[in-house]
Amino acid sequence: MTKHIMEVIALTLDDIRIAQENGADRIELAVGLAEGALTPSYGFMEQARTISQIPIFPMIRPRYGDAVYSRTEIESMKRDIRVAREMGMDGAVFGVLDKNQSLAVELMEELISVSGSMDITFTRVFDSTPDPIKTLEQLRQFSSIKRILTAGQADTLMEGASAIREFQSKAGDRFRLMPGLGINPENIADIVKATGAREFHMGVGLRMPEGPMGMLDGSKVSQIRKLLDNIE
Repeated sequence: MTKHIMEVIALTLDDIRIAQENGADRIELAVGLAEGALTPSYGFMEQARTISQIPIFPMIRPRYGDAVYSRTEIESMKRDIRVAREMGMDGAVFGVLDKNQSLAVELMEELISVSGSMDITFTRVFDSTPDPIKTLEQLRQFSSIKRILTAGQADTLMEGASAIREFQSKAGDRFRLMPGLGINPENIADIVKATGAREFHMGVGLRMPEGPMGMLDGSKVSQIRKLLDNIE
């Protein structure tokens, strides 16, 4: 049986400890969850690397809002990616769109060119693109992009489940489509069944109280780990 991968957002060093002690497979390192997750500081990345025994993927996102970035913002993102690579981060999470909400191919090339051997996750800005199948085809040229975070261009994962299956079918073995929106212990089994996915991204649904200001709840992390391990 192929293991289901559990990615957990960590906002603090305590979050990292809680996540890995309770069965998480990968950390998305970020700050500002209420703003949709922003780039962590260099010091945070450095300390995270010293305590984490599982892969860490920092979010590379310089501000709240859309993914249409200025030249100054792109240069800042490139610097953040270089620092993340130098600090031994296993991957990075980013995505850039143009003014029409389509993939900004040349800007993605710039960012990926400084990422070295790190694995890249394309963010859920994928769900904002007007032609997701075209976007999948465009992303194929970037060999370091291994997964795409998505809710199937819907407001909930259950509503977007059929689209996620379609995207995975189109992607074949090239990418993993990773569902991520409101996953919690109560709905994970249904989401696994509906999407057929093998990797899952979890944030506010694992916090207590549930929401961006809550504390990561180790019992929820552990509960989802056990549920995933018992799903074929």
